Amino acid sequence: MIGNLAKEKLKASIRIEDVIDHLDLRHKLAMKPVGGYLVGKCIAGHDSKSSQCCKLGPGWGHLHCFSCNESFDIIELIQREKGLNFVESCKYLAETFRTDLLEELKRGGFTIPEKPSYSASHLYEMIFQYGKELLFAPEGKEALDYLVGVRGYDPAKLQATEWIYWPQDAEIRKHLKSKLPKERHQETASIKLNGNGGDLFRAALPYRDRFGKILGFAKRATIKEGISDDEGKTHRWSYTSGLKKDDPFNIYRCRREKQLILVEGLPDAAYLPSLGIKNIAATGQGELSAKHIESLKIYEIERVIIVFDNDAKDSKGEIGSIEKAKKTSELLERNGIEAFILPPHLLSPFKDPDEYVKANGPEAFKKLVEEKAQARVRWLPSYFAYKHDLATDIGRFTALGGASKAYVQIEDEFSKNIFKREIETIFELPSNEIDNILAKALKEQKTQDDAEKYKQSLEEAQQLLSQGDLVKASQLLSKLKKEDKAEAFRLKPYTVENLRADLSNIQEGLKTGYKSIDKTIQIPQEAITIIAGRPSHGKTTTLLNFFVNMVKLYPDREFYFFSYEEPKNQILLKILNILSGECISEANNLSNLEGYLRGGISKLPKVNNAIATLQSWTETHRLVVCDHPFFVDDLGREIARLKERGKMGAVFIDYIQKIKFRGKSSTRQLELQKISETILETAKFNSVPIILGAQLGRGATKSEVLRLDNLREAGDIENDAKLVLGIWNGAKESADAKGDSSMSRMVDLDLVVLKNRNGPSNQTIPLVFDRPLSTLKEKS
Repeated sequence: MIGNLAKEKLKASIRIEDVIDHLDLRHKLAMKPVGGYLVGKCIAGHDSKSSQCCKLGPGWGHLHCFSCNESFDIIELIQREKGLNFVESCKYLAETFRTDLLEELKRGGFTIPEKPSYSASHLYEMIFQYGKELLFAPEGKEALDYLVGVRGYDPAKLQATEWIYWPQDAEIRKHLKSKLPKERHQETASIKLNGNGGDLFRAALPYRDRFGKILGFAKRATIKEGISDDEGKTHRWSYTSGLKKDDPFNIYRCRREKQLILVEGLPDAAYLPSLGIKNIAATGQGELSAKHIESLKIYEIERVIIVFDNDAKDSKGEIGSIEKAKKTSELLERNGIEAFILPPHLLSPFKDPDEYVKANGPEAFKKLVEEKAQARVRWLPSYFAYKHDLATDIGRFTALGGASKAYVQIEDEFSKNIFKREIETIFELPSNEIDNILAKALKEQKTQDDAEKYKQSLEEAQQLLSQGDLVKASQLLSKLKKEDKAEAFRLKPYTVENLRADLSNIQEGLKTGYKSIDKTIQIPQEAITIIAGRPSHGKTTTLLNFFVNMVKLYPDREFYFFSYEEPKNQILLKILNILSGECISEANNLSNLEGYLRGGISKLPKVNNAIATLQSWTETHRLVVCDHPFFVDDLGREIARLKERGKMGAVFIDYIQKIKFRGKSSTRQLELQKISETILETAKFNSVPIILGAQLGRGATKSEVLRLDNLREAGDIENDAKLVLGIWNGAKESADAKGDSSMSRMVDLDLVVLKNRNGPSNQTIPLVFDRPLSTLKEKS
């Protein structure tokens, strides 16, 4: 439930040290650093001989008293100190530290958990402290020799890790008894210390949950090849019995980070942070699980870079780490987390990140990951190539088949193009052959999807008939038949006769209503037109004037204006202003017009006529204004739905940089490319002209501003447009430069044709902007 997720995000992202400081507990509890811990009096208020019974360790998510055995997380600290209940404490923390989570919390739905038991965890914490002290003492020589001599760790860096010496079972229980009061001695007998392989392991790492609580230990044999037990089985690792690895190892150290490096080995995640390689967690040789995904979401991880071991092929010819990388990346992206993969062979000749860093240094590893990690869609074709022998026909066809099936699962065109280019390179095939293979795969997938859809619809229709609902069953089958017919038409071969028919049916480009513009350009059908300008230069005004003129020029068509910047009431008010041509006040005509409407006044004939015209246009659906912030894919579906009315003239959108994209992209530029591609596909598929507003970046002069490459953050959207018009308002630019907001009523405005696939470009068309009336006029 979303409330629970928000609550967990609070605990994962807010450092308990910050809450302690906020509540002034360092002073109240006389807390001070001792041996890597923050120690002081217990917040519960009981007496303590040393006044150091309460401890907070590095990365812990709770304050624990080793005297009364009570623990307090950040929510419980607020409850105790502020006198608030659980829900109020969560909201207090959000208001103080994470205001961005307030809305999630207000949705409610979370449950008040039972207070967790920390008893076993803090016995494990005592074992950890003991083992840490012994690692560099004579008793810990066996573990230290392994870590330094065999694994090659720097002793100074090792001290900053959580590696410990693991004493023998009896010695651990004896130590615990020496530290606990007699009434708790029975706990030392029940604590779980060993797993597979028994008491043969002398080096260990604590396995902590997402909030830093020790759940158990991962113990490593100090012989590289592993240790044999009484049954002759060899073990390199052993875990304390009952350890649940529901969180990635070391995730608790990755607070408020958007990007994570995911490795396989626990030693990699334990040691590499001491060398400055941050935000690293491990799966522990296993596969990423749904529980791990839950942790990543709680930690608000947006991107995971998978750096798995450089394994050799097994007896089946498979490379385990590559198979795991594929499954892991698929699981991540299915859950909305971007997946990047470092091809394991790039670690060669080393087996894992640990060995690579020891040989080349941490900076070389960081550079390797930054420069060579591949987006999943780019990496996948190489996965299929490795799986099969491309030197044989069978291997080649099998690999292409696997790649084709993966291709049809990709949704956006940008990613499809990347995938296709990689296939061309890896399989060394010409583009047209790849196109044919992928088209066939798409067709086969479409056939399978249709068959499944028909099956489900028929089952639903049969159920409706059994319930006696003949009308709904008939409607369902009619809809299915209509969709089938439409799809069948789309999949027919495109012949010369089809071409002739289409050319004869193509409508002329739309006129703008300005003679000076229409003799130079027309708004192209089935394409994108961009109207670009600096903020407040007249971009929206130009869109609205074109919009109103087209409604007048084409009385049998419907025109749609999607506003992502201004609410629809303001857009309609501006349209009314354009229609009326009545200047009530040069200083603030729109406000006066709004007052006229509110007051029900009827003394201005021009305004009254404009109201009647606008009323007629809106009621007959000839002029439609929408301010719903559709995601781009939803916008495409809405345009397709409106197109079914059969009267669509054009779609205006103000403006592209405001449109949202449902998905993840590494940069805003790539996101806008995907948005632009989706809008272009919408225009082509629905045979409709789309006129887009776009914002231009800054520039010192007109020529610097009015350039195709100056579309702010917009990547290559000008490539998708058939026509690009730039707006230049010299008076506004001059006023801004002088810091003077005053301008005359009539302002010269230049419309520059920056791109025109169907005619001349670099043409400048002078217009006049009547500011109070929001109207563009021909320049006489």
